[in-house]
Amino acid sequence: MPISFQSGSSACISALFLATLAPTAAADEYTVDAAIKAVSVTQNGATVTRTATLDVAAGDHTLVIAGLPDSLDLSRLALSLGSSEVALGSVRARRVYGDELTGESQQSLQDELDELRHQRGLIDDSIAAAESQLTLLDSLSQGKLESSIDSATELSSLLALVDETGNTARRRIRNARRESAELARSIEQKQQQLEQFASFERSTQSAVAVIDAPSAQTLVLTATYPVRGAYWNWVYEARLDTERSFLEISRKVALAQQTGESWENVELTISTANVSSQIAPPEYLARSVTIQSDAPRYAEAARAAAGAAIRPGLGIEDTVVQSAYSKSVVDAVGTDFEVSFSVPGTVSVATGAEQQIFDVDRRGMDVELLATSRPLRDANAYLEARFTLEEEFPIQPGPMLFYRDGNYIGSRQIAGFLPGEKSNLPFGVDSRIQVRVVADEETSDTGSTFFRTAVDNVRKRILVTSYHDQLKEIDVFASLPLSKNDDIEVSYDDDATRPTERGVDGNAGEDRWRLSLDPSEQQTIKHYYSVRYPKGERLRYDYQP
Repeated sequence: MPISFQSGSSACISALFLATLAPTAAADEYTVDAAIKAVSVTQNGATVTRTATLDVAAGDHTLVIAGLPDSLDLSRLALSLGSSEVALGSVRARRVYGDELTGESQQSLQDELDELRHQRGLIDDSIAAAESQLTLLDSLSQGKLESSIDSATELSSLLALVDETGNTARRRIRNARRESAELARSIEQKQQQLEQFASFERSTQSAVAVIDAPSAQTLVLTATYPVRGAYWNWVYEARLDTERSFLEISRKVALAQQTGESWENVELTISTANVSSQIAPPEYLARSVTIQSDAPRYAEAARAAAGAAIRPGLGIEDTVVQSAYSKSVVDAVGTDFEVSFSVPGTVSVATGAEQQIFDVDRRGMDVELLATSRPLRDANAYLEARFTLEEEFPIQPGPMLFYRDGNYIGSRQIAGFLPGEKSNLPFGVDSRIQVRVVADEETSDTGSTFFRTAVDNVRKRILVTSYHDQLKEIDVFASLPLSKNDDIEVSYDDDATRPTERGVDGNAGEDRWRLSLDPSEQQTIKHYYSVRYPKGERLRYDYQP
């Protein structure tokens, strides 16, 4: 029986056949050169953000983000397409090798170096030409061409010309050699700068991502990733006006980067965040103790090891810094843990270049001026400015430059501290305050037959004189030995000058005397004390001022 098809069935089969043959949206590859838009720099790295805009058709596509650093770990690359409709699939790396130099900055340095070498070659040629001219003139002056001269007058004129021309040639050689030496120094500097690029790999990588767009649309691509080789440090300046008792403190950031990428016209943020592999406290570690024959030696070693595990001086400093903002150059956004400073406008930081300095803020404040002295260790009085920190954000450690009445007096490292902390800054020797230490008669009584206690008497007078033309205050610090044995007693004598404060800043043994001195006035501190200890024993002072 012949097979027949109904018209409806035929239409369905034809539609299915045509649907099978209908072309689907082509899978295109889009290569994107995303420019660096923003950089956030921490003290040991940076986070780079690249952006780009592209139009894509509907369908599955491959997106290639070119020009990424060769050292980038793609697992730390964050991609955003700016559209919730477009699905982002797998991402893989494609390494690209090339002989191009690392960035425009290195190419510019190479061009400058080539030009300097060309200029030096021209100068060397001019020196050689002038020396050849001198050789010819020397042959004329020695009479080798006298046979061609018709008269004495012509010979005299020719010799005069030779002399004048020779002086000009020698002057040209001297000037040319000076210029050649200057060019040689410039060439050496450029070569040193180029050597900084030697460690940068000349290959890059691309991130190849698969995307699925349900419809044609415009994507706003954002790629964010961390890089190493960028760093910044605080740079502080403190300027004291002693006539007005006014202090101005400025804060700056010194930034440099050797990431292999040049940051051109980027939005720059300075962050106090510190990237570290140690982000949690150590796990519990059981500690046991047992009896051994060498227990005293073992205990001493254990105590030494425990002390070595604690870094000395962490966060501790005599002087601390800062006060409230009076003028901020950047926008600051902070939490209880870190602060970010946004540099206004856009900036450019070339890779491998020298440090760049950015202003952050500046503040001025009235301060209390007074002198301090520790005469048993240093017979000078030092000027200090004291104030209370009225700051929203903490201040981190960094180097500070000190200026007193417009003159630079030195620098030192300041320690970090928190808002609301009382602060003081040193401003050098106060040469108008004289401090002297005079030793009075000191005795040592080892004890008699009827007494079981020996006594050491220490008696020193501290003489402080002010030669300022107005009332001045000075804090004088001195200490008593700290007893490490219950049988040793240390105390002030009855005729000693009692301190204004004992145990300054929690330091047992350190005492303070506050003196107010009129012009040309001298005051005396009697630093008299006695050390009593068992008869027959010997004392050992670990530190004797």
